[in-house]
Amino acid sequence: APLPGRCEGDTAPIADRFAVPGEKGPKDLREIPEYFGQAAAREDYGAWDIEIIAEINNAPRLTREAIMREALRFRNSGADYVDIGCTPGLAFPGLGAVVRELVAAGIRVSIDTFDAHEIRTAVDAGATLVLSINSANLDIAPELAGRDVRVVALPDFGAPIETITSTLERLNELKIPYLIDPIIEPIGFGFTASLERYAEARRRWPDAEMMMGIGNITEPTAADSTGVNALPIAICQPLRVRASLPTALPPRAHRPGRATDTRARPLSHATPTTVR
Repeated sequence: APLPGRCEGDTAPIADRFAVPGEKGPKDLREIPEYFGQAAAREDYGAWDIEIIAEINNAPRLTREAIMREALRFRNSGADYVDIGCTPGLAFPGLGAVVRELVAAGIRVSIDTFDAHEIRTAVDAGATLVLSINSANLDIAPELAGRDVRVVALPDFGAPIETITSTLERLNELKIPYLIDPIIEPIGFGFTASLERYAEARRRWPDAEMMMGIGNITEPTAADSTGVNALPIAICQPLRVRASLPTALPPRAHRPGRATDTRARPLSHATPTTVR
């Protein structure tokens, strides 16, 4: 509602309208004490240890300029990784050039594909995170050994979580660092059972890094996106999931300071959010 004595649509500053001093206060709650001349709030307030992976979906359908523009926006909004989402069945001849350009711009790149050729191309160009590996494409793993690359290990398609075991054994043999992603499911399509898989994975592999693609929840849920993103993060914390793939990123200026933990976090399959 309009302020008293002010007509709707009137944009005159309050100070001019009411002949009293007016000043716009700080946007960030932590800046209020200093704004009023008191000691500044603790600088470490709001630190977190979850990495954010922002996915560019269907990247083969976009121009290189569009991909770079989106990647810079994600990075400037606070993403730790920019994920290049490939499209099954659609060739991506420009993949190597795209990854090289992003890496040259100082962006950490992950590749989201099961295709061995696309994984090989992206890693050769500088990608350092691979989404995803299971028994269907495990043959590519020896080519990743000894390189600065982490992979996300998934259960076999349509199979229980136990099927990750043989994949992890092979990755351990090759000394390839990995994140376990038990796969979070959308609400109404096995959501509760998938939460149980995450708890079971933590019990089975207590020291392994894990990832959750919370976009699988937020994208198909018609509800407040901030709240829907916050709830999976609340689940990730006690499970020590440290990588998250969200559907939206707030401007960096509105995000709290980063934690000192800079290790990469677990990611999730088929969505734009990641938690380690």
